[in-house]
Amino acid sequence: MTRLCQLLALRSRLDSPAVTKVALTPVCEECRKVWLPADAERWRAYWLDDGPEEKLLFYCATCAQREFGAASR
Repeated sequence: MTRLCQLLALRSRLDSPAVTKVALTPVCEECRKVWLPADAERWRAYWLDDGPEEKLLFYCATCAQREFGAASR
């Protein structure tokens, strides 16, 4: 396979819908800390539907403990 054919094949794979989707990285609603999937710390997410629009809010362990108390398991 020629180099040009290899590049065209790679471009075709990169244009795939599976590759072009972007994952969102949660940010703590209180302290604005960014959660990375490799972090050992587990965060909490809360579904808020008490206003004109629904929201999914994320909180780091420290802020979640302060705002909502101990996590239930």
